[in-house]
Amino acid sequence: MTTKHTIINGDSRHMSELKDQSVHLIITSPPYWQQVRNNYLDIIQLIDGTSG
Repeated sequence: MTTKHTIINGDSRHMSELKDQSVHLIITSPPYWQQVRNNYLDIIQLIDGTSG
């Protein structure tokens, strides 16, 4: 059995290169960067004794 694996890095709202009902598995990376940034800023404020 031959399989084909393709990695597409892009916005899932604009996937014109995919045919309808052709995807069997999706792995995502949620946008955690904003949360990480906010946590970092909170730590800095605690260290400096400042508030946001």
